[in-house]
This record gives sequence, structure tokens and C-alpha cells, in this order.
Amino acid sequence: MLHILGMILKGIGITLLCILLLLLFFLLVILFVPVRYRIAAGKPEEGGAEARAKASWLFSIVTVFAAWEGTLHYGVKIFGVSVYDNLKKAVSKKEKAPKKEKKKKQKKAKKEKKNQPAQKEEKKEQKTPKTPERPAQNEIRAVSRAAEESEAANTKTEAVEAVKKEDAEKETVEREEKAEKESESAKKKSIWQKLEKLVGKCKDLFRKLIGILQKIARIPEKLNEKTEELKEKTKELKEKWEIYRAFLEREDFKRSVSLCRKQLIYVWRKVRPKKCKVQIRFGFDDPSVTGQILAYAGMLYPLLGKDMKIRPDFERKVLEGSVLIKGRITVFTFIKVFCVLYFNRDIKRMLHIWKTKNVSE
Repeated sequence: MLHILGMILKGIGITLLCILLLLLFFLLVILFVPVRYRIAAGKPEEGGAEARAKASWLFSIVTVFAAWEGTLHYGVKIFGVSVYDNLKKAVSKKEKAPKKEKKKKQKKAKKEKKNQPAQKEEKKEQKTPKTPERPAQNEIRAVSRAAEESEAANTKTEAVEAVKKEDAEKETVEREEKAEKESESAKKKSIWQKLEKLVGKCKDLFRKLIGILQKIARIPEKLNEKTEELKEKTKELKEKWEIYRAFLEREDFKRSVSLCRKQLIYVWRKVRPKKCKVQIRFGFDDPSVTGQILAYAGMLYPLLGKDMKIRPDFERKVLEGSVLIKGRITVFTFIKVFCVLYFNRDIKRMLHIWKTKNVSE
């Protein structure tokens, strides 16, 4: 039994050790295997600019790419299989749009088929003709009706004209009486309205004068308030400036700044491109402008050295060239810098002082 238990424990220990070793291997791969990047751009003499960027990790197992050739194209690939591609998504959306249109057309056709029987019934009703009457009977009836209607119209018009005359006479008398009354009342109202307007204008002028006098009386009070506010603000600014000055003059602050500068230089040395080739050919209408730009570009020679080639053209206006940048980045460099800065006592103290605003610590 003990022998069997020992064998089982031994197997469990070996499996755990293998798992730990695999985890350690993956951790080391993530930390020390670099992410390689490549950027290439160019502009021919005739045509638009083109650019390509690519970042790969672990023998191109994971690649992220971006390209510009009139349109932006970017995506992600894993083991050479595209996981994300912006152009493929756009194509799929365009393919879905016509399918939706087809469905809408089918629904419209079904509705039209349902409405067709009702329309047919209406047309049948419209087509059914009415039975015509006999022409002789219609003429006799029309003549008799016209005679009766003319007699009735004559009698009605006479009665209506008499009533209208009486009403017109009464209305003229009433209008004359109303006009006299309204003219008298309008004269009285116009006099009272003019008096009320004059009184209202006098009141408004009096109120405006009182408001202006009150504002003039409050001017010295406002000036005193503003001067006091300015004094308080100047005191606050002086106090803040003293705090910041004391903070900047501390030795631990100077040490932390120097440490951050060193770490930034270390990161730049690890991240900067290992290969950088620049070839540019340019020219302007004015030869003096090309000469000035050539003088400014000469400042970049110490950084790029032999990999930089600039050819000026003093005869015609030209702009063409190409750029190639290659390099690599490791995760370990960033983790190292983070640990150095995070566990530094001076930086911790500076952060604590900045939060509490207590420089006397």
C-alpha cells in the first residue's frame, strides 16, 4: 500500500512540476520574446502617399497590421488566420443590405395580392350601367318643373325685396344712432387715455432715476468687495507658490526627477528603431527655399547617419521618397522600469506630499 501511495504522490508531483515549468516557460516567453515592428512609407513622384505598419510577436503567431493606400485597412491575425478585418466587415454589411430590401419587396407584393379582390369588386360596381328613362317623359316633366319653379321664384323675390327694403331702412337708422354715440364716447376715451399715458411715462422716468441713483450709491461697496476678493486670491496664490517652491527645492524631489530621466533614457535605448532608412528627393520653385530646408534637414544627420539620404533638386518642384523603420520592444523593459519607480522611497514620499499638500514632512 505504501509503495502504491508513493507512486501516486510521485506522479502528482511530476505533473505539478511540469505545469509549473510550463507556466514559467510561458511567463518567460511573454517577458523576453520581443514584439517586432516594421513601418514603411513612400511617395512616388506621381501619385499619392502609401504607408504600411506591422507588429508581430513570437514568430508571427500574433500579428497586427495597418495599411493606407487611399483607404485605411487594418486587422489582427493569429496563426495566419484573420481574427478581425475592417474591410471584410464593411463587405458583409453591404451584402446584408440587399437581403433586407428583398424582404421588404416580398412583403409589399403580398399586401398587393390581398388588396386585389377588393379592387376588382369596386370596378364591377362601377361598370354596372343604370337603366335609362324614356326621353319624351323626361322632357315633359322638365318643362312642367321649370314653369312651377319660375312662378315660385317670382313670388319669393318680390317678398324678399320688400323685407330687404324695410331691414335696410332700420339698419341705416340704427347705424346713424350708433355712430353718434361712438363718436362721443371715443372723444372722452381719447382724452383719458392721453392722461393715463402721461402719468405712466412720468412714473417710469421716476423709477429709472431712483434705480440709477441706487446703483451709483452701491459702487463704493462693490469696489471694496472686489478689492477684498483680489487680496484673498493673491494671498492664496502666494501660499500655493510657497508650497510648490518648497516642494521643487526638496532633495528627494530632485533625486526622483533624475531617476525618472534615467529610466526614460533606458526605455528609449531599448525601444528605439534598430534600422531606419530615409530617402527623400525634394525641390521647390524657389531654389532658396530648397536650400533652407536642406540646412534644417542637416541637423538630423547625427541621429540617422548613413541611413539618411537627402537629394535636393534646385531646378524643378519635386517631392518623392521612402521611409523604412524596424525595431523591437520587450515587455520586460517596461516591467523593470515600473518596479524601479514603484518601489522607490523618494517617489512614494513625493506622491504622499503632493496628495496631502504638507511640505514640512
